[in-house]
Amino acid sequence: TFSFMLLGHLVLGLMSGVEAMAVFGYNGVINVLNMTLFALLILNTIDSELHRRQFLLLLLSLATLRAGFGLVRYQFLGGDTANPYQNFEKLDLKLVYFDIADNYIAALAAFCIAWLLLMPGVRMSLHKRALLLGLFAIEVATVALSFRRSSLVGLGLMFAVLLWQLPWQRRILCGGVGVVALMVGATTLMRERLQFNTQRTGFLSSLLYDVGPARATEVSRFYELEAAAKSLDGQWLFGLGSWGTFYGNEDALDYHFGKFDFVHSGFGHLILKSGLVGLLMFLALLAACVVHYFRYRPALRGNSALLADMSMAGLLFWSPTLLIGTPIIEFRSMLLIGMTLAMVYLHPMIVRSPDRYLSQPYAAA
Repeated sequence: TFSFMLLGHLVLGLMSGVEAMAVFGYNGVINVLNMTLFALLILNTIDSELHRRQFLLLLLSLATLRAGFGLVRYQFLGGDTANPYQNFEKLDLKLVYFDIADNYIAALAAFCIAWLLLMPGVRMSLHKRALLLGLFAIEVATVALSFRRSSLVGLGLMFAVLLWQLPWQRRILCGGVGVVALMVGATTLMRERLQFNTQRTGFLSSLLYDVGPARATEVSRFYELEAAAKSLDGQWLFGLGSWGTFYGNEDALDYHFGKFDFVHSGFGHLILKSGLVGLLMFLALLAACVVHYFRYRPALRGNSALLADMSMAGLLFWSPTLLIGTPIIEFRSMLLIGMTLAMVYLHPMIVRSPDRYLSQPYAAA
């Protein structure tokens, strides 16, 4: 569907004198097509139990290497060099990873490890559990020390899926540990990141500021969305096109550097470029995955169940970013969202009776 929409954008753009490269630019909606193509690639590649196991092992291995590198760099080399708080606002704040995609990889690995440790039916030796506990701590530290609000909120939402799938006895244990972990993470966030502007603005504003203490969300991002909405006057149904731009106060939107071709909201960006029609198509794609999850999850066991839960948890992780971030214009983020949506379909063909799964191990640990 998005392919036909992009084709329509191309025809209209060429008729209006817009270059094809501008129509297919990353600040349009081309990454939605990239997302769906990557999801289809995964679905056509991972089609057996061996492939599912290899996929999980590869994910955990790469996430561990990535987290280890990031934490060593954070401790000894000043953290991520792509740090706008240091580079633009001159704040003394280190980050493990600024990019939301790096945070997601760590959060997804943490969820996978917690699932293996807590889900009934998973049998592992004591030394394997100890190793996984260590890896879990590394992945959570990677997210917490990146000081991203959307990442911490997303991580909390992910573990809501785990709580929902656990037996009630384990929900109490997991819920207690989760509350403590979130309190520690929130305390660290407020101490390290919010110390620079809580005295200038209210506490709520300090939770919402963009990059530095001089730039509060209600002044910039909310205004950005308001300016984009005004630019859509009369074109809400189909948007301004993949090449479309909005107009606003350049001083308030100085972080755009004069190019107003995206907004800090994934859903808002879709409306700006493709209108309510494009937004509804995207939401329908997400809804189809959610419906599939609720329909088939009770019959899933083993790695298929783990992957389905990871998919739903990952979708919850991306929800804050889709609301207040810029994932649509980020190639890697959209590929990871495509992977997230594909994971719920990585299971054998379902028959009406779930008995065929009783011979399978609950999870491959």
